[in-house]
Parts: sequence; C-alpha cells; structure tokens
Amino acid sequence: NIRLKKAHQYMLDPYRNDDAFQADRQNKDWQKEIRDDFAGWLNRQLRGKDKQFTPQTEHTKQWKKLLEQPLREHIEQIEQERKLRAGEMG
Repeated sequence: NIRLKKAHQYMLDPYRNDDAFQADRQNKDWQKEIRDDFAGWLNRQLRGKDKQFTPQTEHTKQWKKLLEQPLREHIEQIEQERKLRAGEMG
C-alpha cells in the first residue's frame, strides 16, 4: 500500500510497469503539485523553529519558478529514456 501522493509517485517511479499509471502520468498536470509541495516544504524549512523567516507570496512563487525548468528537463530526460526502453522491448 503506497502512501505517497500520486504526483510524487509519478515523479519517483516513472518506469513503473502499469499502463493505467503511465496513462495518468502522461495526462495529468502532476508537475504543478510537485512544485507546490516543494515550495511549501522549502518555506517550512526556511521558517524554521525560531520563526525568523516569514515567507511571503513572492517567495512561494519564486521557489515554484526555480523548480519549473529543472523539473521539465528531468521529465524530458525520463521520457526519452522511456522511449528508448520501449524501442528495445518492442
């Protein structure tokens, strides 16, 4: 029983041998949820126990923007690898 959010599963298990999972992974905008979760996590880390940092809306937007391109490139690389693997199997 997997307890990760679906979006996190899509990112962490891109080679899962499950047609329904792969179809959902291709058709859903799970990357936005990853960026949102990352921004929330980073804000909590920066806020810390001493509460010296108070994240503002602009901080959250910046964290999402910082992750957008690297995440897109990672996904493109994964998709190329998946196509290569499918070609080897087919």
